[in-house]
Amino acid sequence: MKNIAVIVKQGKISWSPTKIAVGLNEYLNSKGYSSELYFSEGDADIDGFAFGNKVDLAIHKLLFRITGKDGCYSRLATRKLLKEFDRNNVDTIYITMLHSFFINETMLFNYIKKRGIHVVNIMLDEYAFSGKCHFNFGCKQVEHECVDCPYLGKHPVCLMKSGPHKVFLRKKRNYEGTDMVFVGPEMALNGARRSPLTKDRVLIEADECIDTRRFHPRDTQRLRRELGIPDDKIVCMCIAVYDGVHHERKGVPYYIELARRFENDDRFVFVQVAYVAEYPGGLPKNYIAKGFINDIDLVAEYLSLGDLFIFPSVADTMPNTCIEALACGTPLLCWKVYGNEKMAPPEIATFVTPTDLDEMAAVVDKLEKKSEDMINRCREYAVSRYDNQAYFEKLMKIGEELCR
Repeated sequence: MKNIAVIVKQGKISWSPTKIAVGLNEYLNSKGYSSELYFSEGDADIDGFAFGNKVDLAIHKLLFRITGKDGCYSRLATRKLLKEFDRNNVDTIYITMLHSFFINETMLFNYIKKRGIHVVNIMLDEYAFSGKCHFNFGCKQVEHECVDCPYLGKHPVCLMKSGPHKVFLRKKRNYEGTDMVFVGPEMALNGARRSPLTKDRVLIEADECIDTRRFHPRDTQRLRRELGIPDDKIVCMCIAVYDGVHHERKGVPYYIELARRFENDDRFVFVQVAYVAEYPGGLPKNYIAKGFINDIDLVAEYLSLGDLFIFPSVADTMPNTCIEALACGTPLLCWKVYGNEKMAPPEIATFVTPTDLDEMAAVVDKLEKKSEDMINRCREYAVSRYDNQAYFEKLMKIGEELCR
């Protein structure tokens, strides 16, 4: 292992996979390797090689909806990427994500096989072992090559019934003959063991990670004043996108309706970051909505502000935002789904029946302002388990072993 490529879709540091990709790239370079970050979208706030653009992305997305073939377009962008690989003599690739209409996967894997490149496929979701789905919600069709997909209408929406099965078969052909291992948290590996794509592959468990040096408890008095939140208010915090597209999985409507239940209870204020579309039912009066925030230090302030971090997503492998909240000293309230329960012990996290607002509201109703002891316990757990330096070292060693 000498010349390394780290592939991610977005060039925005606020996106969790991008944080991991940027951190891994920096770590590998600090250890003496020659590593480069490659991403698709050009309006970036990170350093690296941008090989795609918004027009290419839009065309790929449109063609996928019509044909059901994700990862089959973006030929010019992928050709640009592979030429850069040639220029840098890439011998090892770390993949953090391939879905979402930015790369021609067949071109990439043909190149990998032709040149004998080693691959570490980091499963930050379930796309690596599914057909079209980024999260398959435990779907049994994954075990049957995604024939008769029940989620054609879920993101990413596909009009062709045969599309997910064809994507699955294409991935099967792409994976054949590659020197590739798959790395992910326990939930992702459990799904990978069910899929014909990955069940016979090398699967390595590794929790996802965060930068605990950036995410730590902050003084929030300035932010309280800016948001107009009195010191005696109990703050419920949520960072999850509501954009009119991803809301079904991200679950923000549950959080909004939870806040509405406490609209006339002056103990609470509910704050959400990443609100970028109008909610059809309107927002309750105890609700403060903010758009995307790219400033990591400001995100850490928001996470520190919460007395409780409520994450309403109904499907995630290991939500980085929840881990970041713990590192900032804020306990969790999540649905009892997928990898959520594995994130933290009951002393600092509560998990309730999925989509049961009555059960979630009962927890909030008993909520008090967090204590210094709670802040310290959350912080200590996050640092001991999720520090990114240990994670990057493990990924580096996996790559080194693969290349022997």
